[in-house]
Amino acid sequence: MCNALTATSSPFTDRIVRMGEAVRIVGLSRARLYKMSRTNSFPKIQKLNERASGFLLSDIRDWMSARYGRAVELR
Repeated sequence: MCNALTATSSPFTDRIVRMGEAVRIVGLSRARLYKMSRTNSFPKIQKLNERASGFLLSDIRDWMSARYGRAVELR
C-alpha cells in the first residue's frame, strides 16, 4: 500500500477515513468526534451517500498538526 499522504496533499493522495478509523487515529470517542465536528472544533463530516460518511485524512492530519503544534504523518 502506498503512503496515503505526503507533506503536500493532493486529491490523488488523500482518502476518506470512516468514523471507526478516525476514532483509532485521534484517540477520542465516537460521540466526542461527532460533537466536536458539529461545533467546528474538528473537521466536518463528509457525506458519502445517505448512509455513509467519513472525514478526509488530510483534514484530520491538519487538525492534529494544529492541535499538537507539529507536523503529523498519517498513513
